[in-house]
Amino acid sequence: MSVSSPTNRDLTREVIDGRFREDLFYRLQVIAVSVPPLRDRLEDIPLLANHFVRLMAAEESSTVNTVSAETIGIFERYPWPGNVRELGNVVRRAVAIGDTDTIQPADLPHHIIGFFSDPETEDAPPSAATLADHEEHAIRTALATTGGNRRQAAPMLEIGEATLFRKIRKYGLGGGRRTNPAS
Repeated sequence: MSVSSPTNRDLTREVIDGRFREDLFYRLQVIAVSVPPLRDRLEDIPLLANHFVRLMAAEESSTVNTVSAETIGIFERYPWPGNVRELGNVVRRAVAIGDTDTIQPADLPHHIIGFFSDPETEDAPPSAATLADHEEHAIRTALATTGGNRRQAAPMLEIGEATLFRKIRKYGLGGGRRTNPAS
């Protein structure tokens, strides 16, 4: 039996602070691999984007087979609050809606293009933003990427659904209602 559990938390600290079960920690702690967030691995973005294109195109029987240099440039400047999962979702969407063999900037979701077009818009926090501003922006981005589906947005943000629900309420991003299980 293989077990993997990606997290952006320091589980050792969580166990010490009593927020994570010690027995579960030792069950998961066979081999720990620390991988920096995507925003700290810019050189991986073209490789991952093109890998996702091939994977998604095969799944969708699409003729899309590459990502334009301009789109890669956008990908390399975007902070990817949803990490590799968000990149995969963006590529999946672009493959699904693309009408050429190459993913172009026009195939990208508005929240990514809008991130660069006007820093004063609601889609992008100002450059001197607080941590809370960045957190709210990451949540908005994940919700936009998933079409508001909180069950999909939570793992993209690498947090639990209950945590996401509390943060959505905190920032007033949806009235605090739970996602319909059918969505």
